Amino acid sequence: TINSVVRAGMRLSGIHEDVCDIDGVPLHYYYAGQSGSPIVLVHGLGSSAEVWAGVMSQLSKQFRVYAPDMPGHGETPLAPEGTSIRANVSYLKRFLDKLGYPHVTLVGNSLGGWIATRFAVDYPERVHHLYLLNSAGLIRENFNSPYATDHRSARRAIENILGYSLPLPGFVLDSVVRNSQMPAYSGFIHNYDAQEELDDILAQIKAPTTIIWGVRDGLFPINFANDFHAGIVNSELILLRKVGHIPQVQAPLKVARIIVEREQSS
Repeated sequence: TINSVVRAGMRLSGIHEDVCDIDGVPLHYYYAGQSGSPIVLVHGLGSSAEVWAGVMSQLSKQFRVYAPDMPGHGETPLAPEGTSIRANVSYLKRFLDKLGYPHVTLVGNSLGGWIATRFAVDYPERVHHLYLLNSAGLIRENFNSPYATDHRSARRAIENILGYSLPLPGFVLDSVVRNSQMPAYSGFIHNYDAQEELDDILAQIKAPTTIIWGVRDGLFPINFANDFHAGIVNSELILLRKVGHIPQVQAPLKVARIIVEREQSS
């Protein structure tokens, strides 16, 4: 699989992996870098920590960096508490407790941004800086779900994520459909709780916040970025022109540079 190739590359670039036992759930994570304030990278729905490979290799030159597989994703099994945002926030908190970090920088993409935002509201004293990359957590009329049940919806999902269309072989479309059926993915979709949406709590965020948005995102178009920016006091909005829903994959050097510049000046 692509992930196993990425994992091999991560090991070659000095990124290590380990497992942290969180009340019986073996949470798998990557880590790299020796010193500096810890930066924790949180992936999106149906994804895994490998999506941060490019960003990790850059950030780890100056910072200690962690990228966990959230419950039900990658190498981490499903959590008994389910797939809600609150359950994910709870695991993120216990993960940081186990590592011994009272204070971290959080970077989240898509669902990971939603989790990171909720964490920053619940534990304001623990977040040094918040980076939201095409974050989920707001629902607007022009939202397009990536959930795929057949080849047609899988093709549309990939085009919305990348921000452009390209010929896609059947096995790629099959894997997208399979991914949507994974328990953590389908569980989140089928047990969706509108009360967890972020509109009413954005104003409570105390941490300095940088919103990084690929403007070609067909899942969460630009009005989502503007609404996060308007809702979070003193937030900064950076638009990436030729980038879609996953800036950490599509523009890892730019994302890393944005984070390094802000972490060095804070």
